[in-house]
Amino acid sequence: MTSPSAERVRAIITKEWLDLRRNKQVISALLALPVILTTVSCGMLVVASRMAVTHPPKASSTPLPEHILRITSDPSDAGIVMIAFTALMMFSIVPVVLPSIMAAHSIVGEKLSRSLEPLLATPIRTWELLMGKLVAIVIPVLIPAFVAYATYVIVAWRAAPHVVFALLVSPPFLLTIGVVGPLAAVLAVTFGIMVSSRASDLQSAQGLSGLLVLPILAVGMGQLFGAVSVSVTGVLARALVLIVIDAGMLMLCVSVFERETILARWK
Repeated sequence: MTSPSAERVRAIITKEWLDLRRNKQVISALLALPVILTTVSCGMLVVASRMAVTHPPKASSTPLPEHILRITSDPSDAGIVMIAFTALMMFSIVPVVLPSIMAAHSIVGEKLSRSLEPLLATPIRTWELLMGKLVAIVIPVLIPAFVAYATYVIVAWRAAPHVVFALLVSPPFLLTIGVVGPLAAVLAVTFGIMVSSRASDLQSAQGLSGLLVLPILAVGMGQLFGAVSVSVTGVLARALVLIVIDAGMLMLCVSVFERETILARWK
């Protein structure tokens, strides 16, 4: 038998997904960003792989970076490995950008359409409301993110050197996409809900929520240049940090979500 809280959370999830189906702007962003990143990333990979075959790089006196040498010592493959690291950074952005857009619409959009007031006036608890919105946002975001990365891996299997394909399906890369990505999405949603609960328009809510992209970019650039470890231990350490941050942000989000204030401000 399902508990009343689970039923209320499920009702919020259903409502959010029905609203999402009617919001063509959000659906367009949900599909457009993964498609664009996948197209660009696959194009770079294919072109670089073909260039390495037809125009192999000349021997250089400049040694390869240490983090690249741990993967390959072949200069032809080294450039494509760098592209793979760039793709990892780009695909890591998807679970952060898309939730920011959806979380802003989830609160501010409902404020503007006056559909939030009846919801807040119900006996539903704040944590039930936020948990329902969290699940309803994270799941639709992760599906296109995972499909985009899977597409990239398939293209690498067909077009890139084996060492690049092996890197893309290695435990650190898969953990980054499959574990760190969802945890980053949870952080993006909770932060976006906090921001949008205080914002009065979509532009400011999306702008502030999008600031989370900056640390993701910083970590991605660190991985690209070897300053941040791309190992199982390093990725799990980042995942552990995100778990702690997510738990704190969820509790903070519930505590600062002043439903009475929101109701009074938007009457």
